[in-house]
Amino acid sequence: QPYILLPEEIRKKYENYFSDHFQILLRKCREECPVKTISNVIIILRKCSVVLDDASADFLEEICKNLEETSALPDNILKSIIEIDLYLLEMYRIDGRKSDYENKMHQFEEHVNRIPWYKNEMLIEKIKSEIEDFRYEEAKLLITKIEENSFEYKVKKAGLYKQLSEDDIANKILNECSAELAQM
Repeated sequence: QPYILLPEEIRKKYENYFSDHFQILLRKCREECPVKTISNVIIILRKCSVVLDDASADFLEEICKNLEETSALPDNILKSIIEIDLYLLEMYRIDGRKSDYENKMHQFEEHVNRIPWYKNEMLIEKIKSEIEDFRYEEAKLLITKIEENSFEYKVKKAGLYKQLSEDDIANKILNECSAELAQM
């Protein structure tokens, strides 16, 4: 059964399983790194709200640095780097590493210019940063820029409005989502 949000018991099960596999991947694949596999695991870890540890972050930074030295990356590798960047941005934000966050965000923005599908993810990460820095008006402005091109982004947008106590806007979006689900 597909989930927009995982029930806690399922989320915890996936968190443990994929965290273990992620650590094995990082330990065993130092020489020839399967970037696509790592990014696929990262997508799952992010969905399960698993926070990245510093040692893993350093290794991921090394991977990105090595790959970005080659000038024209194919889109599939760039997409993998973008997923890694998102995970690193999240960790830097949570750890309060402002300088690292800003540097990584600059790289991330350049990547999004090439693959615009990640624009919403970039906006969501920026919004979270604005909220953590108590810049609520800036966060609200960024929320309006999120494109509601999928059910997932509609729910995420509503959640961000709820965090800012914009309950009427959030409820309107969620009601539209409910009506959409009822028609399926």
